[in-house]
Amino acid sequence: IMFHSAPQSYLIALVSIIVFTGPLVSARSSESIFFLQCHDGDTCLGTRPDGSQIKVRISGIYAPEIGRDYASEAVQFVESLVKNQNIEVECDGASYARQTCFLKKDGVDLNSAIVKAGYAWDFPRHSNGKYAADEADARKHKRGLWAGQHIVSPFCQRQMTADSERLCKTKPQEQD
Repeated sequence: IMFHSAPQSYLIALVSIIVFTGPLVSARSSESIFFLQCHDGDTCLGTRPDGSQIKVRISGIYAPEIGRDYASEAVQFVESLVKNQNIEVECDGASYARQTCFLKKDGVDLNSAIVKAGYAWDFPRHSNGKYAADEADARKHKRGLWAGQHIVSPFCQRQMTADSERLCKTKPQEQD
């Protein structure tokens, strides 16, 4: 016969609930945000229904940095999708005082739409390759930034590691 102390019994019960029913709290939160403007092609400012402001980093994609080729076009495109509209956002974390979120309007994945239009890269480190096919299609059809001649990804602009430096010498358009 095995006897458990009360704290162990509660722990076993809690683990059993989580294993069989899933986490008690969702890792992602969903809400409607009214977007005011975009700082760049992957960061926008909006307001929540309670009036508080939220800075959103569009998750899983990477748009050209301000001052780089196609940066202003990326901002214009993203604003055409979200500015002065209520957009459903599903936030999954935070980065540099911004909430990282996936955006949807009428069931359409706006993150995907931005990449398909050629105004952002798939950011596999944060998307798990979710937008790789969209990026490949934009490249193939030379949409957005892929119409340019010398594309350099934000990842390669930074060249923060020896690995990125090696990759970027041969494929400057790649995003890690």
